[in-house]
Amino acid sequence: MYDFPNKTFITKSLRLFGFILITLCAFPEYTTAQSMPRIGDHWDATIDSTQKILLPPPLGIKNKIDFECEGIKFTGAVSDRKIISIITRDPNFEIGGLKYIGTELSSFKDRNQIKQIRGWGNFLPLSDGWYAVFDFKDLSDTSKVLYLFKKEDH
Repeated sequence: MYDFPNKTFITKSLRLFGFILITLCAFPEYTTAQSMPRIGDHWDATIDSTQKILLPPPLGIKNKIDFECEGIKFTGAVSDRKIISIITRDPNFEIGGLKYIGTELSSFKDRNQIKQIRGWGNFLPLSDGWYAVFDFKDLSDTSKVLYLFKKEDH
């Protein structure tokens, strides 16, 4: 039988590896990618109170947050550390497997559901509480989605 020259090192290494493996299995949320915050979630990260965002009525002026999730950039708004809106202009963001940024209004079957918020834009409801937002002036079939917006229900 072969006698390992440094049995203590091998034994300690195997114990450390076992501890790390058990820890990773016991706390899987720390080993996966960051999940997207949801409306109503508590915002634990730093909030720079000098950064503000103006939202459509009745939301008004709120503290602005910026974050990235799975390579997609988002802007949001918080009130009392609660997320009340999420916005993205990132063309790679998908809702239900579809990319919307830059899509023409004529591509939407339910385009008659569009609602104008004066001075803000034309909002077309999508799935999961998201809205496709078009420019507030000169709306036509060739108008393109400028950004996606999700807000707290009022």
